[in-house]
Amino acid sequence: MTFSIVPIGTVASLVLATIVLFLVVIGAVTIFAVRKLPDISAPTAWFTLIIGGGLPFVLALGFGYFLFGGHLSNVTLAEGMLQVNIPVYGRSIPLDRVDSASARVIAMTESREVRLTLRTNGLGVPGYLLGWFRVARDGRALVSLTDRSTVAWVRLTDGTNLLFSLRDPNAFLQALQAAGDGPRPATR
Repeated sequence: MTFSIVPIGTVASLVLATIVLFLVVIGAVTIFAVRKLPDISAPTAWFTLIIGGGLPFVLALGFGYFLFGGHLSNVTLAEGMLQVNIPVYGRSIPLDRVDSASARVIAMTESREVRLTLRTNGLGVPGYLLGWFRVARDGRALVSLTDRSTVAWVRLTDGTNLLFSLRDPNAFLQALQAAGDGPRPATR
């Protein structure tokens, strides 16, 4: 079963699109400026062309990936795995590592139960948090948040938290708990 993450909103889309456009303009201006140098074969001209012209285009592709991926993200329960399909940070987690009994829906806008403190590796723009964050008093969390009013909160057996803004978090939790109650391999 696949559960869609709420797509990023207008503000986050505009911020990411502005960053992409800005980077493309910087790259293009740098390339055109270097082409006008009298000695384009000089090593400094090539260095400027590659770093000043190429790097902004590569970064623009990365931010474009965040922009489009923010509209296509989802979480899937299939074949004993929880598959998180989000830009850059996607992964497959075996269901035996998921504490399905403690999973619940929270409203981060009202509850102080889970409070993100520090982004350790990820993206944060208004209306879109993605990546790894520290959680006050509770370790770390893999986050894809676009709407903080209904967030699915899932803990893993190693203490990691998963926080997702799902379109239907209650249906996800029911499916997760049903999958978690299924047969488990024997452990010694």
